[in-house]
Amino acid sequence: MTLRLPAHISQAVVCSSCIGGRSVAAVVLCLLLLASPALAQPAPISIPAGMSPEQAIKLQQQMGRRGSPMPTPGQPPGQPPQKPGQGGKPDASGKKPDGKDNKAEDAKPGGPVTRGNEPPSPPDPKELEVTALDGMLEFQFRNQPWPDVLKWYAQQASMSLDWQELPGDYINLATQRPYTVDETGDMLNRALLMRGYTMLSLGDVLIVTKVDSINPSLVPRVRPEELATLLPHTFVRTSFELEWLLAEEVNQEFAPMLSKNGKLTPLMTTNRLEAMDAAANLRDIYAILEREESTGSLDDLAKEFVLEYARASTVKQKIETFLGIASSSGGAGPSSSSTARMMQQMQQQMQKQMQAAQQAAARAAQAKGGAAGAAPRRPRPDNVYIVANDRTNSVIVHAQPNKMAIIASFIQRIDVPNGNGTDLKSLESRFRVFRLASLDPTEFVGSLEAMDVLEPQTQLRVDAENNSIIANASWADQLIIQRLIERLDGSERSFEVIQLKRLDAESVAGSIRFLMGTDEEDDKNSRSRSYGYFDYGYYSSRNQPKKKSDKMRVGANIQDNQILLWVNSIELEEVQKLLVKLGEIPEGQGNNSRVRVIDATRQPETYEYLRRLKEEWERSGRGTINIPSRDLFEPDETEEEPSDSEAAEEGSSGDTEAEQENPESSGEIASSDS
Repeated sequence: MTLRLPAHISQAVVCSSCIGGRSVAAVVLCLLLLASPALAQPAPISIPAGMSPEQAIKLQQQMGRRGSPMPTPGQPPGQPPQKPGQGGKPDASGKKPDGKDNKAEDAKPGGPVTRGNEPPSPPDPKELEVTALDGMLEFQFRNQPWPDVLKWYAQQASMSLDWQELPGDYINLATQRPYTVDETGDMLNRALLMRGYTMLSLGDVLIVTKVDSINPSLVPRVRPEELATLLPHTFVRTSFELEWLLAEEVNQEFAPMLSKNGKLTPLMTTNRLEAMDAAANLRDIYAILEREESTGSLDDLAKEFVLEYARASTVKQKIETFLGIASSSGGAGPSSSSTARMMQQMQQQMQKQMQAAQQAAARAAQAKGGAAGAAPRRPRPDNVYIVANDRTNSVIVHAQPNKMAIIASFIQRIDVPNGNGTDLKSLESRFRVFRLASLDPTEFVGSLEAMDVLEPQTQLRVDAENNSIIANASWADQLIIQRLIERLDGSERSFEVIQLKRLDAESVAGSIRFLMGTDEEDDKNSRSRSYGYFDYGYYSSRNQPKKKSDKMRVGANIQDNQILLWVNSIELEEVQKLLVKLGEIPEGQGNNSRVRVIDATRQPETYEYLRRLKEEWERSGRGTINIPSRDLFEPDETEEEPSDSEAAEEGSSGDTEAEQENPESSGEIASSDS
């Protein structure tokens, strides 16, 4: 074996002769030459023929340990070694002279490390000699190229292999337990999908193709129910039929659940979703669709809250006020307040900000290339729909899940018992009807609410038709309402009839209307009602609009010379005072007493008159009249006592004369008693 020494060793030999000559300058110069690596030029090592590669590598390592720099592969002999990162120039194929990929070595520090297409060591062909034992396979593949591995699998599956393009790298795959042939194919298909390829089984042919340019007709079609029976990485296509979900919106929702090899196509006309991807991903999508279109999810779209204590219409108004949304019933409601308008403006501003943020995120994603070509996501509608179902006393709500949770929590807090008891006795004690005479019930209730003197649980309803107020209140609030009505409404009006003796009824009625300030009725209507017995102003005003307040009314009964009044106690007293001043009623008799005082003397004629009145009254069956005793009526002693016949004649003639002189006396007594 011939060994050529490096140049620096020969220089060291030359310098030893200088040391022998005892030249100090020559010794220093030799040491400098030895210490300088730039001047040290390696000499090539000649490897004799017949030496195995392992022995040549050991020889090079031994020479390197002795201080000789190892020449870089592909470097001409006699050139200095290159620094790390200064490899040879790449050739036209993009690879360096050493055969390694240029991209892998030119990676920046701290960046991702990619594996080259060339294996670090040659594959072992014996690894592909594994065969199935009882239908099970166990293998260990190291640095095996894809054509050899797929050819081996086609043999194990008893299928013919067809491909036009395969991944250019190699595969490392080892099993820890026995696998069936189908499971082995699923493992290989998983690795192919990671590289953008897939393996399809069409009868006895095994086709390997690139997913980007795949023909959809080659992909097996299965029903959504069959996805659960397929292996996870089987590449298939299916069709999801949607009932109430929209295909266009579902497409955007499920796009992130697909792999880079999957595709979703919404069919708006038939409302279906065509999907193509690995069976595992399609199985997850189908499970979500089943839950979303189930009966429970359909009920959640319009969720019904059954109320136990609160009224549905009241709860609906409170929810709309709480959320600051417009009332669907129309009109000026709580949502028209300034606070509700401010809340709506804030919600609109927040929606605009969210839309601007989504648009900015979409633009940033498109700039990075991650979402290029994807349709922009539409903003989710934030509308809330509320309906009060009075038939079942429930509230039906459709809203987004976050709003639905807020509404459920709100209803739980307001649908509580009022604490006033629910037994019949308690309810009867809380309800009371207050009838008003002259006050307007709506204005009176508004005054009570403005004064804020009642309990919060008190509820007042106006019955405008009957001019009354229905109160659901405690005893204390009922007492407050009653006291206010007594002070503001006064006494209730009633019908009164006054019999006139001297004055004309129609003239007196007109004077009362004029002096008391009431509206004077039309003369024509007064004449048409003059023959009516009960004229209280009802028939004339029946077809007229209802007056706002109840006023005093006066009518005249001309036939019986009576005045008909619709007055209260104060107004009746004023009318009686007027009649006293007009001379109709003696002073001090202006009252409603049924007792009449008749001026008479203690004469037998008076007793006889009373006796005959008693007989006639009792004969009519109206009752009994008690008259004074006969002894109280003494005869005039100055006059002679007439005979019986004369006394009878004088008595009858006296009665006739008395009736002619005072024709109203008998009628007055009878009418007063009646």
